Amino acid sequence: MEDLFQAVKKANPQAIMSVSPNPYKFSLNSYLMDWHNWERKGLVEELIVQVYRSNQNSFITELSQPELIAAQKRIPVSIGILSGLKGRSILSGQIKQQVRTARD
Repeated sequence: MEDLFQAVKKANPQAIMSVSPNPYKFSLNSYLMDWHNWERKGLVEELIVQVYRSNQNSFITELSQPELIAAQKRIPVSIGILSGLKGRSILSGQIKQQVRTARD
């Protein structure tokens, strides 16, 4: 990640290094994406975490993880919300509720 960050910044110093991973523990255990450590080292300048949960309590739990809260204090952080998949739609009420929760 350090090499990638340096290469991007060398090519375009104004570029923003943005990642859109899954929640931290899943990203680290499943993909070795240590975005929390990368963010702390200054290698991630914007974070959009994919919090794709159908259960509201599970959604809230992911938003309250310490790695996400810590990142919010240092860089812009957004939450990705699942709006549907091919053959599997998501009710608009669930999407609206999650948007409100993420904004709060």
